[in-house]
Amino acid sequence: MELKGTAFAWHFQPVFTGVWKRFLLKESQMSVPGFTTGLRLVSLLLAICPPACFSAPSPVTFAAFGNRIIAPGLSSGTSNGDTWDAAWSTNDSLFFQHNDGTGFNNGAYVHDRICRLQGTPQNPPSLAGADLNPGILGTSLNGSPCYSTGLYEVDGVLYHNVCYSQQIPGAWVFHHTSIIKSLDGGKTWINHLGQVNVMPPDNTNQCMFPSESWGEVNFVKYGRGGAAPAVDNAQTYVYLCAAWADCRLARVARADLPKLDSTKFQFYTGGDGMLDSSWTTNIARSVAVPTPSVAPTAMVYNEALGRYLMTSFSSDSWQQPPIESTLRVMEAPHPWGPWTLLLDENVNNLEGDNLTWAFLMPKFTSADGQKMWMSVAGRSPYGLQFMPIFLTTQPVHKQEAEAATVTGGFVTNSVPGYSGTGYVSGLNSIGKKCEFAFLIQTAGVYLIQFRYDTSAYRNLGLYVNGQSRGTLKLGKSEQVYATWTQLSLVTWLTAGTNVIGLQCVDSLGNINLDYLALALYSTNTVPGLTLNSPNVPGSAAFNFDPIPGLTYTVDWNTNLASPQAWQRLTNFSSMGSTVGVGQKSASPVGFLRIKAQP
Repeated sequence: MELKGTAFAWHFQPVFTGVWKRFLLKESQMSVPGFTTGLRLVSLLLAICPPACFSAPSPVTFAAFGNRIIAPGLSSGTSNGDTWDAAWSTNDSLFFQHNDGTGFNNGAYVHDRICRLQGTPQNPPSLAGADLNPGILGTSLNGSPCYSTGLYEVDGVLYHNVCYSQQIPGAWVFHHTSIIKSLDGGKTWINHLGQVNVMPPDNTNQCMFPSESWGEVNFVKYGRGGAAPAVDNAQTYVYLCAAWADCRLARVARADLPKLDSTKFQFYTGGDGMLDSSWTTNIARSVAVPTPSVAPTAMVYNEALGRYLMTSFSSDSWQQPPIESTLRVMEAPHPWGPWTLLLDENVNNLEGDNLTWAFLMPKFTSADGQKMWMSVAGRSPYGLQFMPIFLTTQPVHKQEAEAATVTGGFVTNSVPGYSGTGYVSGLNSIGKKCEFAFLIQTAGVYLIQFRYDTSAYRNLGLYVNGQSRGTLKLGKSEQVYATWTQLSLVTWLTAGTNVIGLQCVDSLGNINLDYLALALYSTNTVPGLTLNSPNVPGSAAFNFDPIPGLTYTVDWNTNLASPQAWQRLTNFSSMGSTVGVGQKSASPVGFLRIKAQP
């Protein structure tokens, strides 16, 4: 396969386990029907996996988290602040807001700042941030008493939701929300009263959303610059959601949004949101949208999958003792639902941090829609972090722990909230285990979730067919808001019977296991493969998501006519984190190949 133009060309063969994947890096003048001059090769790669949008949208059935990425700061090593909601602009920039911090550049400590991020978490070294306001664009937001709750660009205008807060640990209050807008990329801000660089009033009578139920307002987010497909009247209306004590919806005609006229906003009253009769201009008549969980969030439309995704969190570092972090993922066919819970995971011990403020970012969604990224606000370090979410629409296979093979434990039912007829308890010393047998029809990358109950941090060894896949860190599931929680992971399973074992690796204390479930994610052994800087002669760099259970080998060659010329760059067994591989050569032509084996 060849391309014409100044971009590097590469050849990619879709192959499977144990076979080399090879791609060509070459500066040349060639052409391929159907591709435009200078087409970036990432598009070619992603085209080998047909996106779900070629068929009618199916529900997202399952999800798993990947390993977090910590965003760098330019001055202090890491960014500083929390919330970190993002807006994808028409010119492909990614704006962020943050609360309570010094931003990327170690500037003034402020309640509210607008920033810009370059790069992608798929290639962590590419990430770099800049403070815009207060920052290089000016200081009109400096000293703002407001807290920001959302950021979105629509038709070239940047919209920023702000509110006032009573900062009482355990009894936080966010209210008196309004929207301000910027026509110059965040330098100058105009409120709904027409005032320039003046924050909206802090009172019920003059704010745009005069209801305590509308204290954490964000936008329902679609594509670049707010571009929306022809779904749910999204080309006619801009939707907003409020998620604090419950989840509510509003809409405003796209043509009316720049006016910031609160009388033009309509609020969801229930039923089919496609009908005008389901909306009212009376905010007091708005009703909650039933959701499995609620927290400040932004609903995001995943166009490739044709579904809406939403995150929520439970966490409070200021409480004593601290409320530990659980992150959740939900999906729905429409903003008004019905919403289904896909994942409910305590990540505190796994990530070593009390993560909060989880917002999905449309910009970094993979072409097939199966991998998304969310921003999270960390506490250690205190700043912007990213976590990938892997999604699938494939059937879910579930096995109750009481039906598994148990060594050293016993089946009981004294802790409420379990699935099935009971759960396995007594997993409290080395060697005790629970083994789940699944007949796998298709070898591939699988998402796995298991549900557990613990009163403190615990560890479990993961085994597949007797081979270790690492040690899993379990959180303290018993929180003020929960008894049971989940742990998710991504791993490779072969065709045939696979025995997945969860085994005690220490004697720290008891673990209760409820069930284990899994679903096929992909048959691609090198998912997430992207080429970085393809226009740099003599230099090749790429990133991909190595899958636990596979061993990878990467080789380099400058002459395909000489098979003996392959040089080993690296080989490793995957632990799941995104990896980057680079090679420099004096030759303008280069070949890289990746081999994946169980």
